[in-house]
Amino acid sequence: MSLYARTPMPTRLVGFANIAVLAALPFAWTLPLLETSAFWVFGDQISVWSGALATYHSDQFLCVVLVLFAMIMPLVKCILYVALWFAENPKPWLSKLGWVTAKLSMTDVFLLALMIIAVKGLSLGDIAVQPGLYVFAIVVLLGIGISLVTQAQMKYLSATEGGPS
Repeated sequence: MSLYARTPMPTRLVGFANIAVLAALPFAWTLPLLETSAFWVFGDQISVWSGALATYHSDQFLCVVLVLFAMIMPLVKCILYVALWFAENPKPWLSKLGWVTAKLSMTDVFLLALMIIAVKGLSLGDIAVQPGLYVFAIVVLLGIGISLVTQAQMKYLSATEGGPS
């Protein structure tokens, strides 16, 4: 039986919220997060996607890290959680793998904070927050909340039903 079927109604909405986050992630990557005059490499507006493309030309390793942890890991996490919520009899390892990918996909927040600190804190230039930053932040925070609720629900059902977590 799926996690969706074993969960009471208000908590079931988390499964659908996860699908919304899965759909919103690629859109959030393309929206401008910041507008700056500090980074001549990125141009005027910086999005997750443009940052990945710009770093590809200057540092392939950094580009791989950015794409892996800010783009692929959040997608994998959402896909795993869709499987946990809606698949019949999901495998117990999906929960553990979802937890690991949730931890690894937090680097996008770290990278964004590091960029803002570099520009603002070191007075390297002017920075203006764009609407994409708010959209991206909402998507990331929803993803974190979904991860927490999903893991808590899995533990609760494991304890009450005696099944694997």
